[in-house]
Amino acid sequence: MKKLTSVILTFATVLILIPAAFFTGSAADLIKVGDALGNVLNTDIKVYINNYQIPAYAVNNKMAIIMEDLSKYGFEVKYDNKTRILKAFRNFAKEFTPIENIEVNTKKPGSIAFPYVYTDIIAYLGVTEIDCFAINGKMCIYFEDLKDYGKFVWNAQTRSSYLNYSLPKEPKESDFVYARLATVREWGTHKSIPDVAIRFKGKFNNND
Repeated sequence: MKKLTSVILTFATVLILIPAAFFTGSAADLIKVGDALGNVLNTDIKVYINNYQIPAYAVNNKMAIIMEDLSKYGFEVKYDNKTRILKAFRNFAKEFTPIENIEVNTKKPGSIAFPYVYTDIIAYLGVTEIDCFAINGKMCIYFEDLKDYGKFVWNAQTRSSYLNYSLPKEPKESDFVYARLATVREWGTHKSIPDVAIRFKGKFNNND
């Protein structure tokens, strides 16, 4: 009887300890790259940046875009394979080369199109880490995460979402205004990046 009791106690202890060890890691540790997270749904909603359409997908009741596509809409996009980090930052001087002939989705809105999957790549807009996932091998982010770069407008009649970029802020008037092209944090590199001096009319103010 004592032997049976000992076996039962040992078995109960194992049942208690296994779940504790299993759930020690985070949820991300249990998901593998390429695992489906959910489904992309067909939608008739169109998305625009500065009145130029950009391909978009319906995910989790939000619109998502391919992050690399931002390189055609006023952003610089850079990927570091060593750190598995994809970064995009706004370049006000960059000319738009928008994607043309975007296919019109004629399938029933709300129906399943294809899955979106987990990725271990980390995405940044500027220095802010944002949610990302993969669709057909491309990195996607939520359109709404561009909120810091402009103003959103929704047109219910055309079922279109517009983002109008904000203009760069005007610098103070002085002889020299120094603008850093980028920062070490922005690129995640140890390379030194020089400052650029921009000359303006007016007296130099040490308090500027």
